Amino acid sequence: EGWCSVVHPDDRQRVIREWNETVRDGAAFDSEYRFVRQKGQIQWLISQGVPVRDAQGGVSGFIRVSTDITEQKQTEQALRLLSSELATQRGAAFYEAAVSHLADLLHCEMAFICRRDPAQPDQLVTLAIIADGIIQPNFSDPVQGTPCEHVVDHISCVIPSGVRQQYPDDRFLID
Repeated sequence: EGWCSVVHPDDRQRVIREWNETVRDGAAFDSEYRFVRQKGQIQWLISQGVPVRDAQGGVSGFIRVSTDITEQKQTEQALRLLSSELATQRGAAFYEAAVSHLADLLHCEMAFICRRDPAQPDQLVTLAIIADGIIQPNFSDPVQGTPCEHVVDHISCVIPSGVRQQYPDDRFLID
């Protein structure tokens, strides 16, 4: 049984069927399934393989690669849960619940949702903000000189450290 013995019981029959069809047909293999690790942890994998052919065109083996997609699956599950929990919320309660869940999911001290102020396009107005697990009063602040300046211009912004040095005028940032 080999590797099949660690395939999650709910996925095992399907994966064995797919692998047998791949071997029988000499086709490519592409499957997503769960492994059960020694201590019972679930590991999601995407496994892809192609047949290796000999000089006569027969299949002499397979080259197969499995990639751990556990984190991606956990994120997808968290987002599904988040969307179902937020579906019943409206107005300020929606935004407050969203920042609270996002801060938890992303393990960050502060999260906020904001938009440009239509009356003052150089200002951002928060719709909800959470810091250290506590919903904070909304505020308006200039976009310029903050990480938000890049985000509103559709540029990704990841700052793993030294954020205060990069944006010394942003009063909300801490290292």
